[in-house]
Amino acid sequence: MNYKQILYITIGLLLLGETFAISWPCTADPRKCLDKEIIENVKIDTTLLDSVKLPFFKKSENVRSSLSSNSCCTPPQWVSTGVQLSAGVQKTTVYYYDSVNYRNRVDTTIQQFPKASQSFTTIALYPNTTAGGDEWVIDNNANTCEPTGPDQYNQPCFGDAYGLPYVGSTVLIPDSNNGSEVTVSIYANKDNGISYFVSQDCLPVTLFQAYQGTTTVFYNSMTEISDSAFDVPAICSSSSA
Repeated sequence: MNYKQILYITIGLLLLGETFAISWPCTADPRKCLDKEIIENVKIDTTLLDSVKLPFFKKSENVRSSLSSNSCCTPPQWVSTGVQLSAGVQKTTVYYYDSVNYRNRVDTTIQQFPKASQSFTTIALYPNTTAGGDEWVIDNNANTCEPTGPDQYNQPCFGDAYGLPYVGSTVLIPDSNNGSEVTVSIYANKDNGISYFVSQDCLPVTLFQAYQGTTTVFYNSMTEISDSAFDVPAICSSSSA
């Protein structure tokens, strides 16, 4: 999907603002949403993407934190993997958000072909929602850790009050027997070119960034997190000593 296609979709959704059905093979396999030229000209490591054939949502109970019919906040605890591909670069990010204990973690792996991959982990712990916390950025390749100072904890939310106005809803239809139709809400900001497809549980499904020309597909979303995900590596203690 190129920049023009993303922009046209965003404009169309802003104009229509109503429920409609489209064929959405990304739900079963993100590779089918990528620009054909990327697939043909770039050697892409698809080992991780093969796991998309697992059920898209591993827990289906209603854990949506609703604010109104046209806005929502993500579940209290969730984890999801996002895959973004552009010419010569594959970026895989695993997001962990814990709004119960005010902490988050982001694992990012960047593969810029033909160079070796780069891997970073960011862990942030907060005392509450109004005070700054402690944050560490770990370079997994160099085995180093740098303490930084994060801002306040913010639970991801969608809607007018959060800079992403509600546009409408649609039904994503997988092209595989492994999944079922998924109804999503659409939130889009025409000023910054950011559009989200969000599940009924208020989990991100797809992120379009029109001005950057990128698409991120989320999969393997779960509404539970292991406490060990937020363990700060020992190297961070030695680096701050």
